[in-house]
Amino acid sequence: MQTIAEVRKRGVVPEAPEAAEVLSELFGDADRTAVLRGLEAGIEAGAEHYRRLFARVRGQDSSPDATGELEWLARALRAADQA
Repeated sequence: MQTIAEVRKRGVVPEAPEAAEVLSELFGDADRTAVLRGLEAGIEAGAEHYRRLFARVRGQDSSPDATGELEWLARALRAADQA
């Protein structure tokens, strides 16, 4: 399975047919509308910022910022919903 970071690095745009394939791999038959709502709520709330902050408070190294991947995923879900 490809990661969103790998797909983005190859230059695949969220509206591309390959992005729809990635969504199928990730979510299968899941309710993508519900996934999109939760994802957008997390992006709006700045969840990535808080995740990094909590890691720092716990004395842990945080993983790289995933905001770009999350935004790409949200765009791909919106594009798939319109198709």
